[in-house]
Order: sequence, then structure tokens, then C-alpha cells
Amino acid sequence: MSARRLRSATAITACTLLLTAAWARGQEPGWQAELSRDYHNVSGTVTIVDADTFRIDNFTYDGGGPSVYFYLGAEDTTPAFTNGVKVPQLLTGTVYNGSQGPLLFDLAPGDSFDGLQAISVWCDDFYVSFGSGAFAAPSLPGNYNGDLAVDAADYTVWRDNTSGEFLPADYDTWRTNYGAASASSELTAAIAAPEPPALWLLTAALATLKRRPPSRGRAL
Repeated sequence: MSARRLRSATAITACTLLLTAAWARGQEPGWQAELSRDYHNVSGTVTIVDADTFRIDNFTYDGGGPSVYFYLGAEDTTPAFTNGVKVPQLLTGTVYNGSQGPLLFDLAPGDSFDGLQAISVWCDDFYVSFGSGAFAAPSLPGNYNGDLAVDAADYTVWRDNTSGEFLPADYDTWRTNYGAASASSELTAAIAAPEPPALWLLTAALATLKRRPPSRGRAL
């Protein structure tokens, strides 16, 4: 491969990696999962705080069952939790009635939410979920086009009402929440404004592409 082609391939690879990293940084913080009420009075709302921390609000659990922990899985299924990631704090023996306030849990050192989309109150001894849920972006009142931000585009969707589902009262909801954004919308900011080192690398990569002369009809 010629030096010119190598520079072009390197620049394209650098751009791809930077955009992929930006997506990974911004996608999940703020996403939530509602725990199903399967066994032992489990319930609660789990929110991802950062790459290795989550918060649970209104958590209930009667403390029963042997070797019960939070587990994370690639999806909300028994096989995924069986092969999932254990959160180290033991839950067995402690009663949670929902009045204790929000609770923060840290993943084990080296673990993160990367690739993990669901959470369970999991019994290690019997491979049973006492309650689980899949993470999803939280709903945002007034966000009618699904881009996780309330802006002028949502007014256009309400005004045109091509689906016929919107009511006059939905305008008030849009107006009240105008300017709001979900934590998940940080994805757009991460891609549009990379961190300084990433920005320098991206600029250098694009400059390399710009310096490349015309190929005179030859494919890479």
C-alpha cells in the first residue's frame, strides 16, 4: 500500500473511532429501568448515573432468598443474567420498604455498563430473577419527534398533526417544557463537540484527507 493510501485509510479509521467513542460516551447515562414485581416484593426505578454507577429510587425488597445481588445482563432474560455481571453488594437479609430514599450502587472495579442493557435482583443459588427491567431513554413531555429534546421541531410535529394523535392541550405541554433535554441527548453534544484531545486528532485526520490530491480516476 502506498504512503498516500495508508494516510487516507488511517484518517478514515481515526474518524470512525472518534465518532464511535462519542456514541458510547453519551448513550446510556440517564436511562432508566422499572423493576418488575416477580418475587419477594421487589420494585423500584433504576437510573444509570455514569459508566459504573446506578441509582435506585423507591426500592422495595423483603430481604428473603439466599445470595441475592443486583445483576446486569445484555438483555432482560434469564440466560443473559446467568452469564451477566454481578454488582458486589449483597442484598439478602436487608429489608427495603421504599422509604429509605435513593440508593447508589457501584459496579465492581473494572466493570461498566458497556453492552449491558438490563438489570435484575438476582438469586445466585437458584438462578432466579426476583424482579428485572430493561434500560430505556426516559420519556420527555413535549418531545413529539423522539429526538430527546423539546424544541421548535416538536411544535412543527404538533401543528401538522399528521398522525391525528395530538390535542390542543399538547401545545401547553410543549410550551411548558420548551428547552428541556433528556440526559441521553448528550450523545449529540458528544459527537458535535469532542473532548480537546479527540478534537485535535479529528482535525488532524480531516486535514490529512484534505491534503490528498485527486486520484485521477484510480480507486483506493
